[in-house]
Amino acid sequence: MAANFWESSQRKHWHLTREDLAKSRSEDLERITERELMKVGEYYVNVIHKLGRRLQLRQQVVATAIVYFKRFYTRNSYHDTDSLLVVATCVYLACKVEECPQHITKIAVEIKHVLAAGQFYYDTANIAEFEFYLLEDLNFYTILYHPYRPLIQFCDELGLEKTCLQTAWFVVNDAYRTDVPLLYPPHMIAAAALFFAIHLNDEVARSTNVDLKQWFTELNVDMEEIAYITQDILDMYQILGEYTDEHVPGILKKLKTGSPTSSESSTPARSSSAPQTPQT
Repeated sequence: MAANFWESSQRKHWHLTREDLAKSRSEDLERITERELMKVGEYYVNVIHKLGRRLQLRQQVVATAIVYFKRFYTRNSYHDTDSLLVVATCVYLACKVEECPQHITKIAVEIKHVLAAGQFYYDTANIAEFEFYLLEDLNFYTILYHPYRPLIQFCDELGLEKTCLQTAWFVVNDAYRTDVPLLYPPHMIAAAALFFAIHLNDEVARSTNVDLKQWFTELNVDMEEIAYITQDILDMYQILGEYTDEHVPGILKKLKTGSPTSSESSTPARSSSAPQTPQT
């Protein structure tokens, strides 16, 4: 395991660009709109969260599972896969990597409790088999750095109230519903979440003796990139405002229709305008 993010496989092999993501989604976007695709992603992230609650997992484990899921879909399409098997396997692998292993049988049982009857018809053998394909698509790079630690460090350094940390923590959690974890280093996401939380409550800025504008300057982060991160989160909140689970079956039906692809299936789940820079 690398001693820091900058030497990690996450930085060297899984730091993607928006162009990378656009290219990876081209097949699905032939069938549905970008906004519909965002709702599909939201649906599966919700399933991961619900399964995490059933298993009483720490938030970091859930975040790891979500990143695995998002990485998988940079190399595969929703059209060609059964995403519920991907969800179950991502959670199973994340539990092992984050050292809170869950029995594979429990994963297979609990996911059925968060879905409608008959939606998940796979067994433990399917999950165990698909784990290999998931690891292969992850290039066997499974160690992740998350924004939670730098966020705590930032709040301690600024002497901010616990309520500010809680708000920023919730913003980080929500950031995992976006592409942000694939695009930016953890400390940038933490800084953006803190910026977001501070501007949600002006009293927070007045509660610290630190000059926040000077602090962000000395943090040596690109405020234009902070603007992109916050805009992604705001866009996600807009999607959440109009999202309901009832929309998803129709979208998934559109995804599964259309011209068949030429790739062959070897497992049940798979076949082969810029925002304004914020002012602190």
